[in-house]
Formats: sequence, C-alpha cells, structure tokens
Amino acid sequence: MATVRIYKIGKAEKDCVLFHDGDAGLRVKFADDWAMTKEDRAAGFHALEGKRAAIPVDGPFQVGIDFLPSDLDRCERVILLPLPIASVESL
Repeated sequence: MATVRIYKIGKAEKDCVLFHDGDAGLRVKFADDWAMTKEDRAAGFHALEGKRAAIPVDGPFQVGIDFLPSDLDRCERVILLPLPIASVESL
C-alpha cells in the first residue's frame, strides 16, 4: 500500500501537466515511450483538468485518477498508473 497526496489536475500544457493543492504544486514533464509521445500523453490530461489525482509520496512517480470507495475501512482505493516521466518540478 502506498501513501499518496491528493492534488487537483491543473492545466495540461504541450508536454506536461500541472498538479496543485492548497499548499503546493507540481509540474510533471512527460517522456516519450514506445506507446505514446510526451505531447499525446499530456493532451490526454485535458479532459481530466479539475479532477482529483493521487500521487505517491515515496517511490516511483505514478498518477492515480480512478478512486474506488471501500465500505470496509471507510477509505478509498486508487489505481496508480505508471507514466514515463522526464522531470517533476515543485512549484
């Protein structure tokens, strides 16, 4: 189980996405991989602007956008997606 911080997905730019919460923000620049270009990956976040995203506090960078409620322990489960990242910059 990973500990995550919840951000809002901000503006999707040419090859990066901005994430923000009340205290902090991140600029995440994507890298190309065999499946997609960095520009296509960033463009995929346009439809998600304003939605919640979970980002692990420790470990490899991943983004979780699917939140699954759990009645057993009154918390949410999130599916983390590994993405090819060129850089993560604190704002």
